[in-house]
This record gives sequence, structure tokens and C-alpha cells, in this order.
Amino acid sequence: MKKKTTVVKRVDSNTAIEVLPIKVLWFDYQCIYTGLMKPMNEAGINRLADEVTDWARNNVDALKLSQFYLHKGISRKVWFEWCDRWPRLQQATDAAKEMIGNRREIGALKHELNYGPVSFTMPFYDPEWKDESVRRAALKDVNSEAKSSISVTMYPIPNSNLVPEKKSDE
Repeated sequence: MKKKTTVVKRVDSNTAIEVLPIKVLWFDYQCIYTGLMKPMNEAGINRLADEVTDWARNNVDALKLSQFYLHKGISRKVWFEWCDRWPRLQQATDAAKEMIGNRREIGALKHELNYGPVSFTMPFYDPEWKDESVRRAALKDVNSEAKSSISVTMYPIPNSNLVPEKKSDE
């Protein structure tokens, strides 16, 4: 008896697989300390987004956002240009500012920080503070007429037997 043999059919794919090259956009920025140009890419921006939120959450001395980017050698202008270009960095910056604002407000309430400067700069870190500052300023403008001088005319108070007269040498 003859053995049955089966032939395995091979399926040749006629679908062309196109491998696209990974484009990594590199750009340079100038370090504010050395003046040298440093390379950066989107992965570096994402890393900075993670670092700024971690720094704001865990560093008890994080009281201003500029502490972070200046420590990294990045100028304010460059940092906010990157925030405009990459929404993830903008979200991380906003979250970090809110965390810093909470730390500043609680520090002022507990008298760990001076309330005067903190309250003055809190609108930079908390939109609710900014709204309240605008509201209070508007109230002052509305009541500006009340601050104008008012003349009050009183008649002389008559002398009374119940109240002794004050002598001039007392």
C-alpha cells in the first residue's frame, strides 16, 4: 500500500509591507549657564514633562516653577515656547503650577511662609486666586465714589448739667 503524502502549500503574500523610517526631530536650545547649544527632541520634552510634575509633587522646596527650568539651564522664553508646541508639556506645567500654588497657600495659612508676598503672587499659580483678585479689584472700582470727601455739618452740642465742663488746664 502506498503512503499518502500531503504537500504543504505555501501562501506567498503579495502584500507589500512598507517600513517607514522613524523620524526623530532634533533641535537645539542654548543653555543659559554655558551658552552652548544642547540637543533636544520630543522624547526629551516628554521626559521634562514627567520630571516637572514629579519635582513639584515631591520637592518641598518647590515654590516657583522657574526654579525647575532654570536649574535645567532652560530660559523662560524657550520653556514657554516648548509649552506652546507640545501640549503634554503645557499640561505638566499647569499641573506643577497648581501643586506649587497649593504648597504656597497652605504654607501661608500655617504661617510657614510670609502671607504678604505669597498672597500677592498667588494669582500666577491658582486661577481661583486670580478670579478673586479681579473680583475684589472690581469692587474697589465700584466704591471709588464712596471714597470722595463728604462734608458733615453739625450743630454745637449744648452744655448739660449731667456732664461737667472740662477745665482748660486738665
